[in-house]
Amino acid sequence: MSAIDRVSAFLDRFGPQPHSKWELLIARVLFACVIAATFPEAKHLFDTQPAPNGVAQFMDVTWFGEPGVHSVLRAFGYLALGLYVWGKFPAVALGYLAFFTVVAGTLANSQGKISHSYQIVALVVCAQFAVSLFRCLTASHAFYASQLVIAGAYVTAAMTKLNNSGLAWIWNSPYLVTDLVKADRQNYFAALDGERFAGPEGALRYVDLILAHPMWARVLFAPGLLFELLAFVALLGPRWSAGTGLALISLHLGIKEVMGLDFPYNIACLAIFFVNGPYWVENWRAPAWKI
Repeated sequence: MSAIDRVSAFLDRFGPQPHSKWELLIARVLFACVIAATFPEAKHLFDTQPAPNGVAQFMDVTWFGEPGVHSVLRAFGYLALGLYVWGKFPAVALGYLAFFTVVAGTLANSQGKISHSYQIVALVVCAQFAVSLFRCLTASHAFYASQLVIAGAYVTAAMTKLNNSGLAWIWNSPYLVTDLVKADRQNYFAALDGERFAGPEGALRYVDLILAHPMWARVLFAPGLLFELLAFVALLGPRWSAGTGLALISLHLGIKEVMGLDFPYNIACLAIFFVNGPYWVENWRAPAWKI
């Protein structure tokens, strides 16, 4: 095989992989649970948008927070989730879910404090909606589109770190201690829990350790950046996808341990679309060349 043929064969691996109907059904059920978990409760709604973000820069979205309106929209949201799991009218179901998640996130992010807790969910919903608009594309394409936007989000995060640091992110990583203090203070004032935050049992327990051993900090933080930067290899196939998913999940668990920042929706999406346990249950005896 010539070099050109090898490159062509490698590039051919980037694309939708076949998935069984029950595997896709389980993925829809699990992801529907994740979407439902992001539906805001009435007590978390806002009636103003003091710092418009996203589409709120062009239109008023405070109507979403009105109790009477939100209760109806939320009810339709659950109906859309049912259709999504059932696999019927995907364009309608996903179109509504895309609208709901984007507007809910926009209103929350227009309060003067930006959070990206739910962004990964909105990205996947929008990607699946885009695929649903083309009847020639299958549910496997929607699964692949979900992997694509998740990988893209992590690669973008890594590139942003490198760009903002002048390619010196790893060398500067010991300065993360300032973020540890900031995160610890935010967690404390959010929960007023002095036992877990603002003390030796909170994220601050790592500050002195990092300051005392900056080179070890660089060694330990470097793999996290590498996992994000190479997230696109998940698109090469199930083994690459599962390995990348586990690596990124370990990254989030490490962030939670060190910084006290939890990203449950990222972990859930990685588990569903990257690790994809149902695939391995079905193919655990498959020869390596088929995986």
